Amino acid sequence: MAKVKGPLLSLDARGKIADTIVFSNWKGIKTARTYIIPANPNTADQQTQRGLLSSAVTAYRNADLTGADKLAWDLLATTAPTPMFGFNRWVKNYIDLIIAEKTYNAMVAFEADTDTPEEITFSVDATAEDLAITLYYGTSPTSLINSAAMAHTSGGVYTKKVENLSPGVKYYATAIVTTEAKAGNRTGILSAECT
Repeated sequence: MAKVKGPLLSLDARGKIADTIVFSNWKGIKTARTYIIPANPNTADQQTQRGLLSSAVTAYRNADLTGADKLAWDLLATTAPTPMFGFNRWVKNYIDLIIAEKTYNAMVAFEADTDTPEEITFSVDATAEDLAITLYYGTSPTSLINSAAMAHTSGGVYTKKVENLSPGVKYYATAIVTTEAKAGNRTGILSAECT
C-alpha cells in the first residue's frame, strides 16, 4: 500500500479506477493499492460461522432489550481490550455460548432502584425460573469486585438488594448466570448512584 499526497492531482481520491487501483483513507493516511477481487472459498467452516452470526442477529432482534439494556451492553463493550459497540459485544457473547454448547437465555429489563441513600435494588428478567444468578458490582465498570447471589422473586425475575453503600457514589453492576447448562448468559453493565 502506497502513501500518496495529492492523488490524481487533487486533495483527495477514493474508490477504484478501472479495476486496477483503489484509493482510500486508512487511519487518516491517504493510500493507493492494487485492486484485488476478494476471495470467497465458501468453505464449510465459513458457512458455519455465517450461520452462527445470522442466528445471533435474529436472537438480538427477538431479545426485546430495553433502552437501558442496550446502554448497559454499550458500557460492557467499552471494557473489552478492543472497544466495540454493545451490539457487537452482545453478538460475541451469544456466539461464545453456542460454541461452548450452552443454552442461550434472554436476560432483559436489567434495572437499579435506589431504595435509600445506602441501598440499591438490582433486578433482571432472566425469562427462566431455574437459574443461579450472581450479581457483580463495584465502583468502576472494570472492577466489579463484590458479588452476591440474586434471588428469584416471580416469573423469571431475580433481584438483589445491596446495602451499606456510600451515598453519592456511582456503582456499576452486571448479572451473570452460573447454572451449568446456561453459564455465561449475562447482562451488560448498569450504573446507578446512591442519592
